[in-house]
Amino acid sequence: MSEQEQPKTKLPAQARVVIIGGGATGLCAALAVRDADTEVLVIERDGQPMGTTAMSTGLIPAAGSAIQREKGIEDSSEQFARDIADKAKGRVDTELVAALAKASARTVDWLSQQHKVDLSLVEGFTYPGHSALRMHGMPSRSGSELMGALASACEDAGVDILTDSLVDTIYV
Repeated sequence: MSEQEQPKTKLPAQARVVIIGGGATGLCAALAVRDADTEVLVIERDGQPMGTTAMSTGLIPAAGSAIQREKGIEDSSEQFARDIADKAKGRVDTELVAALAKASARTVDWLSQQHKVDLSLVEGFTYPGHSALRMHGMPSRSGSELMGALASACEDAGVDILTDSLVDTIYV
């Protein structure tokens, strides 16, 4: 991919923020940008936003979420960070892990409360490496269902998604 100065001719699509890739991370980023009342365009090479999330169970670990609290589960971002470090045998960037763990509950709460993504707590077993029930997912525990919910949330929020589009040059 190359970066060039903006051409004199009009491009087919422009936005204040452009997100390349319509997987779960891209769509969540787009929702955050729209929540900041900023125009955003997601460019996705496939016919619909999916990414590898669609091929997974679509589970999201979060410590201290409202969903956990409703179930009476005590958890913390500090314990989540310790679990990650323990599972990785200490080979982690501790600051990055702490930031991820700290943002996890806010992210799940934001998706479920503000954007009506139907997340619930996976119960009945503790996910390997976790010391508490903290995996959140859609009713079917399907990544494709999560991607559908994120795409619907993006549509409701007014996020523009351009599919079947390949990015090969970025103009700044």
